[in-house]
Amino acid sequence: MMETTSISSALTLLSSILGMATKVNEREFNQAIIELQKALLNIQKEAAQLQQENINLTNQLSDLKQNLIDRSALEYDGYAYWVKIERGFDGPFCSVCVDNEHKRIRLTRIPGTFSGSTYRYDCHVHKKSFLIPIDVITKHTPVR
Repeated sequence: MMETTSISSALTLLSSILGMATKVNEREFNQAIIELQKALLNIQKEAAQLQQENINLTNQLSDLKQNLIDRSALEYDGYAYWVKIERGFDGPFCSVCVDNEHKRIRLTRIPGTFSGSTYRYDCHVHKKSFLIPIDVITKHTPVR
């Protein structure tokens, strides 16, 4: 964080330089200018660090907003979460990730049927499998 001491130091040196200008002792004057330049370089460095920190925090906030779940948009059918869209539902999303991590992680369908009446979906985040009845999937799939 940029310290006010750097700014204060630069201003003090500037005031000193202005006071010396009337006396003009070249050695002292040049030394004061060098000190002022050092102080200004420190201020620039601190400002650049603050700017980078601001960029990093802005990016983190953006990422958090993207992962934030609007619970009112979610529907839980007893197997997985779905999001209502214009023509049906988007999903399914992992119920463990939604409930525990507050993230919408899409489940991946594994080819084939299980027991003839369910599809298997896996969560790639925590490696959990879900068996979802075909009629539940059909209910949430938009008509094409």
